Amino acid sequence: MPKIGDIKKGRELQYSSGSRQYYTFYKWLACEECGETRWVRRVNGQFSRFCSRRCRWENAHPPSGTVINPIPGDRRYGHEINKGSDSHAVYIYSPCLTCGKPRWVQTAYVKRTIKCSICAHRHERVPDDIKNAKSNERQKDYPIIKVDKDSFFYPMAIHGYVKAHRLAMAQHLNRCLHSWELVHHKDVIGKTLE
Repeated sequence: MPKIGDIKKGRELQYSSGSRQYYTFYKWLACEECGETRWVRRVNGQFSRFCSRRCRWENAHPPSGTVINPIPGDRRYGHEINKGSDSHAVYIYSPCLTCGKPRWVQTAYVKRTIKCSICAHRHERVPDDIKNAKSNERQKDYPIIKVDKDSFFYPMAIHGYVKAHRLAMAQHLNRCLHSWELVHHKDVIGKTLE
């Protein structure tokens, strides 16, 4: 049985002569995470400290909470937290941005699932003053006029409002304009209703 720290060439470990491993140095080491001993190949002058990717990952992301009482930021494999369908996927314990309730989220979907399923399906109503402010920003050059429901020009209205230059043209033609009809101003800037 080799001792920890023993170094041998691949040919001494019975690797085939045509392979790259035949000429490579190996060192008998114990994994820093699980303690398993094995021959480790030298790559770029260094020997790996871990026996597998899993041990490397667990060393880089040590759990600070327990499976039963996790804290935000904990990472676990799916099989550790009873996620049967994605048992090999990595999950992170992340709080919802809306309600603050923490839940397990796959690391591949963390950016997409910033809200829990309940908050994501809840449609928040945008206040009218914010909605109108946004629409007015886009339509600075086009003043809008509120039209009553009993008005002849109400079919042109969108949520009860008509752009002033479209209403002026409709009154001039004495008919409602279709949505595909464009109205242009005489002046270049378009701030007057000529």
